[in-house]
Amino acid sequence: MERVRKAALVEQNASAGPLRCAEIFFGLAAALLFAEKAHAYGDPGSGALLWQLLLAAMFGGMFYIRRVTSWIRKKFSRKDAEPPDHEVAGDG
Repeated sequence: MERVRKAALVEQNASAGPLRCAEIFFGLAAALLFAEKAHAYGDPGSGALLWQLLLAAMFGGMFYIRRVTSWIRKKFSRKDAEPPDHEVAGDG
């Protein structure tokens, strides 16, 4: 019985993953866009760190997308079972 509960919990968490990420993203975006005046100090290094994080995420995402698309192309490309007759070794 415990196994069934764990399996159901894992399935529930797996299906809610993308939705939860979207909730967090839009919550943070709303907090940043509609923030009141802040009475705090932000040093210049913080801005540089944010730019570095943004650029690293962007380039990392580009490499990830490139890898996934090449995997999909490789997966669905046609592969001949046998080479044509003129390419068989030894016919020279």
